[in-house]
Amino acid sequence: METVKEALAIPRLTLLASADSLVQTGRTYLADLVKNYTSKYEYSVQFVERNPADDLFLFRVTFSSPTPEKPVPEAEAHVHFQLKGWFLKNMRTSQLTGRDLQDVEAAVRKSPLIAEKPDKEPPIVFWFESQNLKHTPERTLAPGKFQRWIDRIVQDKLRLRRQNTMRTAFEISRMNVDGAPIAQLLHEQKIACILDEKSAEYEAQSNARREALTAAATEAARQKEREARQSGRAILTPRMLFEVPQEDLPLEQVLEKVFHAADEDKEGKLSHKDVADLLLASPLGLQRWDLLLLLAAAAHEDRQGYIRYQDFVQQAPGVIRTLRERRKVSAK
Repeated sequence: METVKEALAIPRLTLLASADSLVQTGRTYLADLVKNYTSKYEYSVQFVERNPADDLFLFRVTFSSPTPEKPVPEAEAHVHFQLKGWFLKNMRTSQLTGRDLQDVEAAVRKSPLIAEKPDKEPPIVFWFESQNLKHTPERTLAPGKFQRWIDRIVQDKLRLRRQNTMRTAFEISRMNVDGAPIAQLLHEQKIACILDEKSAEYEAQSNARREALTAAATEAARQKEREARQSGRAILTPRMLFEVPQEDLPLEQVLEKVFHAADEDKEGKLSHKDVADLLLASPLGLQRWDLLLLLAAAAHEDRQGYIRYQDFVQQAPGVIRTLRERRKVSAK
């Protein structure tokens, strides 16, 4: 009685098998199959696709031989396996019930519940790479020939790789043809890194020296101004001229005296940069955008990039007042 119940349960389990479970069954079956074919290569089993119309499952098994020195193999061999859906269903039912595969197939043939019966075609077909010749586990390949096929495919790919230099630019720049590191290149790269570090250190020291000299010059100028104020000598600098209250001295005269004091050659002209720096350092409250508008409206450069400040100081006060009024309006 128990045998009859179990025989009736086999077709039901076969019908209830899902596609995901069949894929997992196919992976497990192929892993056990190729393990008996070769012990030289590492392998991985990947599911490719299912053809529902023909009830076929396609898998790809990749063979390679990585080493600790070359964990990424230089060549791989691919073998494609095509498994029948009814074979995977019977295989899964055999795993669930513990019955032999032949007993499961016999029960399926006798069951009226299952329309798809095992046919006479091989349930497993495989082929190497892109070859058209198809094989089955039971025939077409003698024992030990499977690994020889893999050896030949890998050797052909390695030979083609060496002939056509199928290496990446990264690999070519750092490895010899045999895969050994290029000692000379590594030494040159190390020297280049050391030189870059020294150059960066030298640049940092130069910047520090320039900042120290600038700070010393600024402090010396301030000390000179303090001494001039204390002694009452007629020594005026641009900084001191800008500190004159506007109600005591018109802005036109302040600007003219500032530019005249900065004009060491007494040529009546200053460079665009000097004029911009003097205005930006002044207590006039000019923002950078205001400074750009002021220079664009009132400063006229000659071909050498110099500005005649006598003309500039006549137009600048009006532009500065307009900019200040705009600032007040926008602030409200």
